[in-house]
Formats: sequence, C-alpha cells, structure tokens
Amino acid sequence: MGFEKFSGNPRVRDYLTAAFNGKTVPHAFLISGSDEEEKRNLAKTLSGAIVCTGENSPCDTCNACKKAEAGIHPDIIWKECEGSSIKVDEIRAIRRDAYLLPNDGEKKVYVICDSDKMTQEAQDALLKILEEPPRFTTFILLCYNHNSLLTTVLSRVTHLKLMEKSESCGVDDETLESARAIVRAIGERSEIEILKAFIACEKKKRDEMHEIISCVTMLMRDGMVKSVSRCEMLVDDHVSDNISKISAQEIVEIMDVLRDARALILRNVGVAHVVAKCAVQISGALM
Repeated sequence: MGFEKFSGNPRVRDYLTAAFNGKTVPHAFLISGSDEEEKRNLAKTLSGAIVCTGENSPCDTCNACKKAEAGIHPDIIWKECEGSSIKVDEIRAIRRDAYLLPNDGEKKVYVICDSDKMTQEAQDALLKILEEPPRFTTFILLCYNHNSLLTTVLSRVTHLKLMEKSESCGVDDETLESARAIVRAIGERSEIEILKAFIACEKKKRDEMHEIISCVTMLMRDGMVKSVSRCEMLVDDHVSDNISKISAQEIVEIMDVLRDARALILRNVGVAHVVAKCAVQISGALM
C-alpha cells in the first residue's frame, strides 16, 4: 500500500509519502529520468494516489485506485507525444478540458509524457494554467531532459528525479568525485581552479571523460532547477553550496559548453584538447 511499491529514488518515495500524509500535495509535478518504464510507473501510482477516495492515499483498494491501476479511470488523462513535438494547440485543448469538473470524483489528473518535447509556445500555454490551476486539477509532466523546459515552467512544478545523487549518472565513485571537483572549482569562480580540475582528467579515456562531463551536466542542471523551484531534494549535498554561487544564466552557458564537449568526445577528439577547451570556455562564461 502507499508508495512502498515504488522502488526508485527513496527520497522521492519519502517525500510523496509525507506530502500525502500531511495533505500538502502540490498541483503540478515533474518526473524526470532515463528509465521510461520507471517514470510511467511512478506517474501511474501518483495519479492513482491523487484520485484515491480511501483514508490513506493511495489505498490500492478503493474503486478509484483499482481503476487507476487498470488504466481506465476517466479522470486520469494521459497525453502522449504523437509526433516530433507537442504543439501549442494540443496544450490549449488540455487547458480547456482542465477547467471542466471531474467525471468520477473530486480530482482529475493530466499526465503529459515527453513534456520536454513541448514547443516553447506549448510551454507558454501550459504555464498559464500552472500559474492558476483549477483546485481539482493536477498536472504530472514526464521528461528525459528537464533542461528543455522553460525555467518559468520548472519554477511551478515539484521535481521528482528518479536517480539518487550517490548513484548519480550511474557512475563509479571515482568518476563522480571528478565531476564534483569540477563543479566545486566552477563554484569558486577561479580560472586556475577550473583549469586544475579539468587538467586532472586529461589522462582519462574518452568514455570515462564522457561520463564525467555527463555527470557535471546533471549536477549543474539540478542546480538551476533548485534556484527557480521549491524542491530541496535535487542537488548533491557535496556541491550544493558551490552551485548556489552560480547564476541560472551562467549555468545555461556552462551546460552549452559541456554539451559541445560531449559531442567532441563522440567524434574522437582527444581528451586533453577537450578538457583544455572546457576550462577556457567555462572560465569565460563566468566573467
């Protein structure tokens, strides 16, 4: 019963349990991660908990929970991405429907899959209802890359990340510590320290360096989300203070550098060249 069956990030599980027990459930969630099945399973459990009519949500025994589990609850609406992107007219249709009263209970839920594929116009349309949602409507956004969402959208959702920071990026401790060292150096805003942190990685193999840069990117992204949202469970405790010293705009510019660095590695550019380029460009982004 409850969220015990969710085997993903335990901090997410604990947060949701506390939110439902304390009747402090947000009106909008963002579930991000690379495991599509895990995201959908959590969205299914969460939407069931929202429409649950039992004493403790989700009770798994009331008719609403059973319908949610079977995928037939009329007030849980799943929006799939049917093409290369989710267009503004599709979100406007959801927005119009969201103001209609629920069919079967007191709550209705919209699960928007691949929300990172919404066009900017679609995100702007969604933002209007996220700012002042009907009291009976909850939104659950699923995405792989939350950096593709507008910061204004991110600031109005509670982000549930399906990955532990200690297991961050799915890498070993040595790789994770290299990523943390780079983020700490960036937080110090010191060109010398940034150069040292990157140069320490110049002997890494290409695949190892790709993992390090991917992990740095994830930490920086979470830092930006935390800076504009109320969620406190995103950022790695080892680097949280460092990231707080960097503005959201600087983080965006740094992530662009990191994205380009990953692309260079995939094109078999030497690691020594990549780390030197990263150090120079990231230092420039902080000027």
